Amino acid sequence: MLLRPTDPGIVGAVPGRGQTAFDLIADPSHLSAEAIAPVFAAAPRRVALVTDALAAAGRPDGHHRLGRGEFDVAGYRLAASR
Repeated sequence: MLLRPTDPGIVGAVPGRGQTAFDLIADPSHLSAEAIAPVFAAAPRRVALVTDALAAAGRPDGHHRLGRGEFDVAGYRLAASR
């Protein structure tokens, strides 16, 4: 289902979709607390938390290798090295 700009979005869709699970990346980079809270309130047993973290998560700031790739970590942000 494609949501149009005038549709209620995930928060509005949760209550009416009894068989649907909702995958959320529940961190401030992706969703605000104001968007997350109503989803949990409306369908607490149908929310699946997912992550977009890489195997490099938790590495200290600096230059690192992961497999054949190289990347830089700075302040909990990861960027591919060029």
